[in-house]
Amino acid sequence: FFFLMIRRPPRSTLFPYNDALPILSSSPSSENLQITVRQTSTPTMSKYLNEREVGEELEIKGPYGKFIWTRDMSSKVVCLGAGSGITPSRAFLKYFIDEQLDTPIMVLYSCSYGDNVIYEKELPKLASEVKNGDYELSITREPRGLTNIRSGRINKEYLENKLKGWDGSNFYLCGTPGFVLHMVDALIEIGIDKSRIFREKWG
Repeated sequence: FFFLMIRRPPRSTLFPYNDALPILSSSPSSENLQITVRQTSTPTMSKYLNEREVGEELEIKGPYGKFIWTRDMSSKVVCLGAGSGITPSRAFLKYFIDEQLDTPIMVLYSCSYGDNVIYEKELPKLASEVKNGDYELSITREPRGLTNIRSGRINKEYLENKLKGWDGSNFYLCGTPGFVLHMVDALIEIGIDKSRIFREKWG
C-alpha cells in the first residue's frame, strides 16, 4: 500500500488519504500505478478522487507493507479478498498474465451484495486467462441479480474443502480487520503455517 497525499484548501497543505490505504490494483509489470476507489454512500476522500480530471497530479509516499510474492516464495498462490479488498487480487492476476506464469493461483472473493461486486466481469475473465487460474465469488447477503454464484461466508469448512491439493501455497488476505482475522484463524485451524499468510487490513 501507499499514502496518497492531497492538497486541501485553503492553505494547500498535504494530508494523507487514509479512508482505506490505497492498494495497487495494477500489475507490477505495468508502467502505470492504478488504484481502485469505490465511492460509498457517505463519501469523503473517495468522492474527491473520483472527481479528479485526467492530468491532475497527486503526491504519493511508499510503497509500504510486505504484501508481495516472487516465484521463489511458493509453488502456488491463494488470494482472499472481501469488498474492496479484492483489488490486490486483480494485481496478482494481471501480473500472472503479463509474465505468462504457470504457477497455480486461486482468487476467493467475498462480498455482501451482488451489486457491490468490484470487477464483476473482469475478475473471472482474468482468472480464465491465467494458465492455472481459479476464481470464485461468494455473496453473503443478497445476490441482487447475480446468478450461478456461491451463497454464504468464506469459513473454515469452505476453505478446508476448497484448498485440497493446494499444499505449498502462500496466502494473501485483504479486507476489513474482522474478515482478515477470521481468515487467519480459519487457515491456521486447517493447518496452514502462519509464515505463509500475508495480510493487509483497514478500518
